[in-house]
Parts: sequence; structure tokens; C-alpha cells
Amino acid sequence: RGIPGDFVIAGVSWGVAPRIVYDYVDLSNLGKKLHLIDPFEGIVANDSTAVSSRYNCDPDYVLRQYPADAPVVLHRERIPMRLPGPFAFVSTDTGNPRADAQALPIFYEALSPGGVFITEQYANNADVYHDALRQIGVTPLWLPSGQGVIWKR
Repeated sequence: RGIPGDFVIAGVSWGVAPRIVYDYVDLSNLGKKLHLIDPFEGIVANDSTAVSSRYNCDPDYVLRQYPADAPVVLHRERIPMRLPGPFAFVSTDTGNPRADAQALPIFYEALSPGGVFITEQYANNADVYHDALRQIGVTPLWLPSGQGVIWKR
């Protein structure tokens, strides 16, 4: 909460995790924005047309979960993409580990010192992240639940 910058969540689908983060950190009273990144296409990879039937493709469903004046910004794009930082918190769970890994150096660069990056896809796809992790010179904390967590020094 006290780290400078906005919050970013890439991979929204039904919007459960972003809403939990929004409420837990009391984002509306922090003067920060919650950036939601998702094309709402249900794709499973940037280089594929395969679509998951379990994925929500209605961004309005997600936006209706927030008050009208909520500091929430929706970006209907695929990652990797660049947003103006700084960021205090970034979470990726797009279902597309290659895109999450490609976005890692971009998000890490914009992360404030003390900021946190979490990816949901790490445990089953650690090899996909190796190049990106070497590029930024960090080793993630690998949680038993499968997430990879990085704190920026």
C-alpha cells in the first residue's frame, strides 16, 4: 500500500482476483489506480486462435463490479504492452505463460523499489520464464501454490 505507484492486473476474466485486491488494499482511498489488462478474447496464446470456453469475454461484467467512480482503468489489449508507471503491484494470470514472461521485464522496469510482481503461471511453466528472469537478474520466490513472486530492490 505504501509503495509509490498504481496496481496492475493482467488477465482479468471474471474479475475475482482484481476485485479482491481492490477491496483488500482499499484502493479507492489510496489515490492509486487499478489497471486491468485483458483483451477479453478468451485466447490461450498470442500466437493461437484457440479460445477457452471457461473465460469471460464480457468486460462490462467486470466493470459493473466496481462503483462508478472507482479508479479502475481497463486496457483491452494483450500483453506484453507498456503502461506508464510507476507500479507498486503487478500480477499476471493471462493463461498465456509466454506472454506473461515476455511482459515481465517491461513491468519490472516500471515497478517501484519495494514493489511486487506476481505471476500465477510460474510453477507449471518455470522454463518459459528463464530468459526473462536472467534479463532482469532476479530469482523469484516460488510459492507452494504455484505463483512466482518478485520483489524489486
